[in-house]
Amino acid sequence: MFQVIFLDKDFNNVLNYAVRLCKILRLMLPIAGEVFEMRVAITLACTECKNRNYQSNKNKKNDPDRIEIKKYCKFCKAQTVHKETK
Repeated sequence: MFQVIFLDKDFNNVLNYAVRLCKILRLMLPIAGEVFEMRVAITLACTECKNRNYQSNKNKKNDPDRIEIKKYCKFCKAQTVHKETK
């Protein structure tokens, strides 16, 4: 795709430049131990009263389906199952 020529012999400067370049180009590449996770923001809604009570995030790779978690609903005043909504 493209070629970058480094004149600097210092490896740390080269590595930092590569990490910054990947972040700018929004590439999801692991570089020298740095891990980029694909996390997305989600909203959790109560299944009883349908109120959206919680916001969280999840890893799309580990949990591709919609999440169901038992959490406290302040409107129902009980622990109910909360499902991921759009």
